[in-house]
Amino acid sequence: MRKIRPILLPFMALTALLGVTTPAVAASEGGNALAYPETEMLAAFRAACTEIGDFGKAREAALSQGWAEIAADESTAGSRLVLFGEAMVQKNPDVTMLKGPLLRRDVAGRELFLAISGAKVDGNIVKGCRMYDFTADKPLGSNALVAFMGRPANASNMPLPGFTVESWTPGIANGHMEFEAAHVAQGTTLPANVPISGIMLKAQIVEIDKR
Repeated sequence: MRKIRPILLPFMALTALLGVTTPAVAASEGGNALAYPETEMLAAFRAACTEIGDFGKAREAALSQGWAEIAADESTAGSRLVLFGEAMVQKNPDVTMLKGPLLRRDVAGRELFLAISGAKVDGNIVKGCRMYDFTADKPLGSNALVAFMGRPANASNMPLPGFTVESWTPGIANGHMEFEAAHVAQGTTLPANVPISGIMLKAQIVEIDKR
């Protein structure tokens, strides 16, 4: 498989856009971190983001778990991020975006957004399922993430102050290339003003484009 060039989609290639890698500061697991519904959030992510090879099946799985499909307009943080990503892709003629559903759900009092989408680039098809809690003050605890994945992260990075990323390869299910758990501290300004804050989870698969 050929190396995949960075894709200009929020969070799917945000670390590539930043171009910086340094050791991460470990997530706090005391104080407010204990009050965050980590187990419920991670369970919601796994239930919605396991079957992402087929966007239709992924949508139905999410709807069956209580997610509601919403429009990609300017009315929510999730929809504004989707529009931003689409605008970035339109600037790159080498990337074709594959649109999927945008959904919203309340989990244990937290407003979550779920974006299912992908892109064709360099003869490959990259498909991703990303879940966001835009108002989360702290990252998910390392203990919760290790329990969720059954193993420590392969890599932990801090691309810039206030932005931490932990990644696992392979991901949460058979055929998944990667799982990432990231956090952008409130008030952090990202390159290109990517409109992301709080907790972000991503499942990703890569397929060969045979068409």
